[in-house]
Amino acid sequence: MYKDIIFINAIQNLRFFSHICIEKCNRNMRRSETVKLSELIKKSIQVNKLEDGIDRVRIKSLWLEVAGYHINKATTELKVSKSVLYVSMNSSILRSELLLIRSELVKRINKELGRTFISEIVVR
Repeated sequence: MYKDIIFINAIQNLRFFSHICIEKCNRNMRRSETVKLSELIKKSIQVNKLEDGIDRVRIKSLWLEVAGYHINKATTELKVSKSVLYVSMNSSILRSELLLIRSELVKRINKELGRTFISEIVVR
């Protein structure tokens, strides 16, 4: 549900910015003022301050890649709040394993996101 709302908002904003781009391009009809679609999407995300919400969703999809199959399978919940990633697990053995590598996981997640978004991981 949350992903759908973000996606719908992003589409609506993309329509708004593409309309502005079309008006701008129609006025001057110069190629130097054309804007790439990727730039429009990035601008729409920045203007509407959606980076944090999108990164929260991306962390959940990146967790398998970053943490690995076994830790992902034992993970029951991932929650991000104020740059802290809360991880709930159903295996005490993997929980202790995760405690040992959590600083490395923070580095990997931030590297995949392309910015410092997570400062710490709390394991429950």
